[in-house]
Amino acid sequence: NTKAFELMQLDGWSSSLYVTFEYSHVIDEMNHFGSVDNFLREPTWVVVIKQTRDEPDRMVFISPYEANHLIPVFRNRKNHFSDNVTLHMITPRLQINQDILFERRALCLPHSELQSNYLELLSQVAVFGGSSFFNNDEEKTAYCNFLGILLDSEREDMDCVVEDHWIVNGFVLPEYRAHVSHNLIGCRFQRNPKDMVMAILQIRDRNFHPTSSHVADILYST
Repeated sequence: NTKAFELMQLDGWSSSLYVTFEYSHVIDEMNHFGSVDNFLREPTWVVVIKQTRDEPDRMVFISPYEANHLIPVFRNRKNHFSDNVTLHMITPRLQINQDILFERRALCLPHSELQSNYLELLSQVAVFGGSSFFNNDEEKTAYCNFLGILLDSEREDMDCVVEDHWIVNGFVLPEYRAHVSHNLIGCRFQRNPKDMVMAILQIRDRNFHPTSSHVADILYST
C-alpha cells in the first residue's frame, strides 16, 4: 500500500537481500492513514550472513526493536551465532562525503574487518534507502549497472556502435545489454526503473533537483 509498490519490479532485486517480518510491518495497512508511505522504516540495522565460496553473502534488514534485542547477543562472544554472522549499522548517503557507517569496525558486532566486497549489494541498498550521493565513481557505476542505465558520458567513450533504439531514456533494453556492456548483463529489470527510484526518493522525503545530487543527475541527464 505504498506509491512505489507497483513500480518495484521485485524480480529486479538480488535474492541475497532480505527484510524481517517486523521490519516490513509498521502499522495496520487497513487503518485510516491510507498510504503507509510516511511510516516506512529507514534501513538502519543490517545482519550480514557470510556464506560459502559457492554462495553469495546475504543481508537481512531488521528493525530497531530487533536490533535492541540482538545487540547483547552479538556482544557476547559465547553466543550461538558463528563468526560468519555480523550486525552492522547503515545509513543512506544524503550528503557528499557522508559515511554510511556500514564499514566502520567499531559499529560492527562482533568487531571485525569486512572480508568481502559488498559493492553490488550496497548499490541496491542505496536505491532502497534513497541515497543521493556516491563516494566515488565505482559506487556510481555499480548503481547504474544495477538499474541498467548507461550514462551519456559512458556512451561517448565506447568503441562499439550503440544504436539509439537500444537505449530508452538511458535505460538499456534487456535484449541489447550484452552488445552494449558486459557490466549490464547482471541487471534484472525489464522496464526502466527510473520511476521506481523517483518514487522511493519521494517516499523517503528526499528533496532533490537536477543539479542538487549525484542521483538526480543520473535521473535527469540520461
